[in-house]
Amino acid sequence: MMKNIPDFENEFFQGSTLIATAPVSNTEKELYNVAVNAISNSEINNIIWICYHKVPGDITVHLRDCGASAINIDKIHYIDILSNMFGLEQKYENTLYCSSPTEYNCLLRSVDQLKVKGSKNLIIFDNLNALLSYDMIERIIRFIRNLNNLVSNKKDSIMYLGVSGGSSKEVEISIQAAMDRVYHLQESDVMVQPTTSWNEFKDTSWKDVVTLNSPIMFILLIVMMIVNIFMMATLMFLFV
Repeated sequence: MMKNIPDFENEFFQGSTLIATAPVSNTEKELYNVAVNAISNSEINNIIWICYHKVPGDITVHLRDCGASAINIDKIHYIDILSNMFGLEQKYENTLYCSSPTEYNCLLRSVDQLKVKGSKNLIIFDNLNALLSYDMIERIIRFIRNLNNLVSNKKDSIMYLGVSGGSSKEVEISIQAAMDRVYHLQESDVMVQPTTSWNEFKDTSWKDVVTLNSPIMFILLIVMMIVNIFMMATLMFLFV
C-alpha cells in the first residue's frame, strides 16, 4: 500500500522500523532527511546513533547539511565501530567506541548504557548494508533481534537505515521479518510493507505454509529445499 512519507517529527513509532530506499544518486540524502525528521520529534529526549557508515564527525556535518538544528544534534550520543577498525583517533565527544563491527556484546552494552531511564530514547542504526558486509546473515539476524529486544517492552524506538537491493531477496526478507514495520521510500511516496513478528513465525503451522497463508515461510521453505537438493547433488558428484 502507498501513503505519504511518515511524519516522524510528529509521530513517535515505538519498536523497530526499517527505512529503505532505492540505490539512486540521492540515496544518502533521502535517508538522512528521514533521520533529521525523526530526531526533531519533541517527545524524544535522547538519541543513540550506531555508526557503521560514517564516523560521528561526518554524521554531524551531514545532519547539519540536511537542516538538523544544533539542539537536536546535541541530543545524540554515538557508538562508533569504525574509528578503531581503521586506526583513527578516538576524538569525538559523546561517543562510546567498539573495537570491531562484529563486537555485538560491546554494541548492546553501549546501547544499554546510553539509554536514559524514564525518557523516550531513539536508536538510529546507520546502516544495515554496511553490517551485512562484515558477518554471516545468521549472526546478524540474531544480533538485530537482541538489539530490538532492548526496546521491545519500553517506550523506545529503533530506526534502521538501509538501501534496497544491496543483498539477496532471501536476506532482505529475513531482515524485514525481524522488524515491526518497513518503509520503502519511493520518490515522494513511501510503500509500507507489513512485517511478521518472530512470535508469529513460531506460531506458523505447516498448513499455513502450504496454503500460502504465510508466504514468507513458504519462500524460505522453497529456498531451503533448493539448497538441500544442490548440496545432495554436489555430494553425489564428489563421491561418484
